[in-house]
Amino acid sequence: MQYLLDIAGSVITGSIVLLMLIGVNSRINQHSADILITSNTTTNTIAAGNIIEFDFYKLGYLADTSLFIITEESKCKFRAEIDIDLPNPEEITYFIGSTEEISGTPNPNDKPLYRQINEQDPELIAVVTEFKVTYLDSVQKPIDYYLLTVQQHRDRIRAAKFYMKVESAELIEDYYPFIEWAKIIVPKNLKAQG
Repeated sequence: MQYLLDIAGSVITGSIVLLMLIGVNSRINQHSADILITSNTTTNTIAAGNIIEFDFYKLGYLADTSLFIITEESKCKFRAEIDIDLPNPEEITYFIGSTEEISGTPNPNDKPLYRQINEQDPELIAVVTEFKVTYLDSVQKPIDYYLLTVQQHRDRIRAAKFYMKVESAELIEDYYPFIEWAKIIVPKNLKAQG
């Protein structure tokens, strides 16, 4: 009888330990998936930020006309020489689309961030939830958007602060993890005009 109690106790104890190991393994798998999703979101955000930086640092190079064409909160169009083989600086536009333009993502806040060069088809560079450009003067003070409808005020721009918020496409524990990217970029060609 004593042996049966020992065996039953061992089975119960072994079962509890096995269930604990299964629970720990499940939590480790979920945590690994969360890290992977967050890592992908971070990588995509940094890649889009690098593209913006590359283009905006080239702003004004070899341009002899007004550099800024459109200066809105979520749309920026400017002239920059990004392809030296072309005779004139390119017109580069960054703008955000609508949530309806993105399919295949469970996040209802996702919007496409496009980059368009000259009259080519826009290319998707990121899926964001927010994109904002703040235009700054020579002392890094923001210039009001309503003033930027006039070329004279667009010519005062010496830097721009870009802001992006990118949320994960996957819901993790009732929220979408997000990454924010913000950078003030001061192109050399704008400082020289100062």
